[in-house]
Amino acid sequence: MTLQVKISYRNVPTFTKDELKQVIKDTSEIWALSVINKIKLDLTGNKLNVKSGKLRNSIDKDVKQSSNKTTIKIGSWNIVYAKIHDDKAITIINPKQKRFLTIPVNGSVKGRALQYSNAHFMKFGGNLFLVQTKKGSLNPLFLLKKEVKIKGTGYITDNINNMFPMLENLLYINTGRAIGAKIK
Repeated sequence: MTLQVKISYRNVPTFTKDELKQVIKDTSEIWALSVINKIKLDLTGNKLNVKSGKLRNSIDKDVKQSSNKTTIKIGSWNIVYAKIHDDKAITIINPKQKRFLTIPVNGSVKGRALQYSNAHFMKFGGNLFLVQTKKGSLNPLFLLKKEVKIKGTGYITDNINNMFPMLENLLYINTGRAIGAKIK
């Protein structure tokens, strides 16, 4: 998920345009890093619980300039479930190849459900589990579900929207009143 902020340079005197572009780029980089830090903080338990840290570590920025605009992109480009977690709509996930989604019950469970020997199904509290018998005791491995509903948290979108006034203020301060940079 990425959001773009476009900043135009219309009606800026040409003798200051290169200097202005550099100030805007530097300011945009600083702001983007602040947003990323807030997003990563949220991904450390405030909005989502961290399991592997892949999503948190994938958050990045891309600040580019052309002749008349600066584009700031903040997001995760290589994690397929990043958009699901940012989108505030409810996403329904269904199994693609098997009858059930297999959700590991604890952190020590690794691999696929079919890999576990002595495993059998057990219903508990209205839920179906795959459990393994070890030395006479039951060890729950996977919760089996026909579908899972995930409501996204807006962890990227909300932070960008909440911190956007900070970008406006930084640009206003760093470019000066006379320049008149317009933010869309």
